[in-house]
This record gives sequence, C-alpha cells and structure tokens, in this order.
Amino acid sequence: GEMVENVHNATNGAHKVKITHSRSSNDDTLIANHNIHIHTSNDSTELVDKLLLRTSEMMDPQAANVVAYSGGVDSSLVAALVYRAFSDNNNNSTNAAAKHNQHQGSVQAVLGISPAVPQSQIIMARTVAETIGIPLSEVPTTEGSDETYQRNDGYACFVCKTHLYSTLETVANTVMEQQEQKHRIEGTHPQNHPVILYNGTNADDTQDPTRLGLIAASNFRVHSPLDRITKDEVRQAAKFLGLPNWNAAASPCLRSRLAMGVMATEGHLRAVEMAE
Repeated sequence: GEMVENVHNATNGAHKVKITHSRSSNDDTLIANHNIHIHTSNDSTELVDKLLLRTSEMMDPQAANVVAYSGGVDSSLVAALVYRAFSDNNNNSTNAAAKHNQHQGSVQAVLGISPAVPQSQIIMARTVAETIGIPLSEVPTTEGSDETYQRNDGYACFVCKTHLYSTLETVANTVMEQQEQKHRIEGTHPQNHPVILYNGTNADDTQDPTRLGLIAASNFRVHSPLDRITKDEVRQAAKFLGLPNWNAAASPCLRSRLAMGVMATEGHLRAVEMAE
C-alpha cells in the first residue's frame, strides 16, 4: 500500500520532505525476480553487459543507492542498471552472514514532484518503475520557491538540480538511519556507509553547454553510468531490457517551454501543462 512519511534534514534545520512510497522497499522485494524482459541481440547484450559492469563499479551494495529518476528513458535505464547490479550482488552472495551485512544497503528511485513535472510524466514514471521492479519514492521539491529559479534567466536548471540532489540526499540519509535503528534493535553493529546518487546523463548531454544542471551534479558527486554512451545507445539498451519508454520522445520539464525571462511561476507552468 501507499505510505507517507516526513523526513527531517539534519543539515537544514526544520526542513521536511514528504515522501510517498509507491511500492515496498524492503530487502525481500529488492532481491525478488526481475520483471524486465530480455530481448536477443549480440550487440545489445555486449552494450548492456558493459553498462552493468560500469554501474557495479560505481555502486556500494551496503550504501544507500539512489537514482534521480524522472521516468525518461535515460534515468529509467539507470534505474534498471542500478537495481539489477544491486540485486545481482545480493543474489550472488553465498555466505549468509555476508548477505546479512549487504542488506544494510538499499536501492531506490526518487521522483521529484513539482509544478514543472506534468502528470503524464508522473504516470509514465510509475509504470516504468513497476516494470523494472525498483522501489519508487515520490518527493516534492522546493525549487519553485527559489527566486533565482522563478526568474528563469538562465540558471533555473542549476537551481532545480541543486534542490533535487539535496532532497535525494535527505531521503537516502533517512533510509540509512532507519537501517541503523533496525540493527540497534537487533543488537548488531552496522558500519557507516555512504549515500550514492545516480543520474541519467549520457555522452551527448555532456557536450551541451546549456545544461547547467551538470554543475550541480558535479557538486553533489553524482554518478553517471551512461556518460560514455550516446542517446541512440541509451535507447538500444533500454529496448533490449524491455523498458516500455525506450522510444518515447524526450520530455524535458515544463519550465523549459518558457522563453528566457518569462517567470517560472506555478501558474505559468500549470498553463503550459493544460495547453499541451
């Protein structure tokens, strides 16, 4: 069922984040059988194998692994890769004690909810997450209250991603705190492990000088498993993994429809969504 909780960010005073979990994120769910349908193609197999290896090298099975997720093909592919790598690590563990320790970690996709995200995109994101099997949390983000974002004068993307990654860290830290509390109750002694953030930045994105959100990603040390492959290769891998949005049109946020200097207010964003 649906569960809502308040998350307190210790680094930001009384800041709260409301999280809606659309499915269970317990360990048993994480190591369940994959729902992704595999197609046959030698080229695609090699591509996905390389992506899984790269993702595995980035992740820590004992960390809070959090995907900045939008339901677009790029972040959907990353969610599938991170979930697969995390689950495979658990399934390949032969020592019961080692497996118990690995379950200190977690994996989830986090979808930022704001007036800039159309309802159709939210519905798609839920559908794709269910296909992958990854736990999905939906959290409201606060960039809309930031005056720099509202001015929409060239820095809105940077501000938006900064708010997003800060929220993701809050969610991940809360997950780890819950895990630590669980171990204290059980009388075990969990180790401290990091929070690892992932995004769907691909090689084509890195060549676009207008993507100031990449600076925010760098500031938060976000990992990008797709940064060595093109958008076409992203779609190839997503199709191979059976993701339903593999060929969906790009769907940037509603704020991107506004001309430079047009205020990014909730009213303007809602009007854009209604028009589309």
